[in-house]
Amino acid sequence: MTCSICKGKGYIRKTVDGYDTVGICRCQVQQNLKKHFQAAGIPSRYWDWTLQSKSKTGPNALDIPFKYKQWILNSPLDDQRQPFQPWSGPGKGTKNDTTFHSQFSALKKCRDLITRYLDHFLEQKGDGDVPGLLMMGSVGIGKTHLLCTLLLDLIYAGVTNVYFIEMTDLMKKLQFSYSKGSASKEEELLAPLISSDVLVLDDLGSFASDNLSWILNTLGYVLNKRYSFQKPTLISTNYFDKAKSGEKTLTDCLGARLRSRIRETCPELVMKGYDFREYRNQIT
Repeated sequence: MTCSICKGKGYIRKTVDGYDTVGICRCQVQQNLKKHFQAAGIPSRYWDWTLQSKSKTGPNALDIPFKYKQWILNSPLDDQRQPFQPWSGPGKGTKNDTTFHSQFSALKKCRDLITRYLDHFLEQKGDGDVPGLLMMGSVGIGKTHLLCTLLLDLIYAGVTNVYFIEMTDLMKKLQFSYSKGSASKEEELLAPLISSDVLVLDDLGSFASDNLSWILNTLGYVLNKRYSFQKPTLISTNYFDKAKSGEKTLTDCLGARLRSRIRETCPELVMKGYDFREYRNQIT
């Protein structure tokens, strides 16, 4: 469908301070954003979300808690994304403090990280060492949603070299790359994991392979490279350091060596509460 604003030209004419200028049309800006989202591997279900809150009195559509206005959009007013809201628990009108406060704390932490990453990558401030994050939480508590949306906020603010990968998906792609005639090679698949400014490794510990040694060596290689280059890694996992009887710990999944490396580079945040997916049909 042809854009009703630019009539398919891709640009618009406008007057700025009394001068006639030419600018990129909103339709092209949105297309460019989608290209960034796709290149980053962010699932499309999260594209319409933000970790920022709606501004009630400010001039912007969203209350941006950081000073940067280097938006890819023509104007922050064009940003119509849905703010992430901490969930209060199952059922209509209920309030679960554990779920709500877990999500609220994680939301605050992710906003703080956005500020630090923008300082580092846009203005080269700080000592060069920026932290990652290990988000440990029960199933369906919102870990993936938060981390994907963090990447989206970075892209909107101007940091576009970010990447998301789910661990099972990564392992499958690596396995297929060894097949005869495969168009993908291991080094090509690992390249964005190493070179991206901010990386999200989702669902760590859920491995679709029996070759655990190979998996851990691959993960160790990626994390060591990122550590050397001082690039932050954000990790989500359903496993904890302490587990109930009969359940695996994160160290059981990763081994002591890799768990130690992650502990050094990724401060931990624990989320607990209800599984949103189990109760989504009860929420109105």
